[in-house]
Amino acid sequence: MSSFFSVKGNLRTKFLICSVPCNGCKLEICQNKQNIIELSEEITFSISKEQKLKINPGFQFDGASIPKICWTSIGHPLEHRFIFAALLHDALYAAQYLKREIADRYFYDFLKDFSGIGSYTAGKMYLGVRLFGGSAWNEKSESQIAEARKLITLTGEIK
Repeated sequence: MSSFFSVKGNLRTKFLICSVPCNGCKLEICQNKQNIIELSEEITFSISKEQKLKINPGFQFDGASIPKICWTSIGHPLEHRFIFAALLHDALYAAQYLKREIADRYFYDFLKDFSGIGSYTAGKMYLGVRLFGGSAWNEKSESQIAEARKLITLTGEIK
């Protein structure tokens, strides 16, 4: 699979840590302990010569899904070098326009070709999504996919 990657737009986001103002709140009342990030501006990925993925403000993602035990060998899930690839991958999983295998391959190719991640680290991350991403893919209901597609559009031939 030959990749042609570019990104149009700035990655402007806001973190959604708690569901209530944190004026001395206790951790138990925090509803969102997964560091959900919400996109504040439109961003468009050219993921192949024919395909563009546009993600609108309001889309929420959680960074790279790197288990804590792997942070020392791979890196933190919110590292800048991973965040564009994580956004792309999370959007592809949310909207499910493509087959899961293609979404995972775009993630790997984007890490290497756009983000400059070495083959070894990109390979470990790709193996992680191939081995453990199935549940995230399969748990999406038709209504969740339809909601995601309100914020995510794919132009070009869908393979």
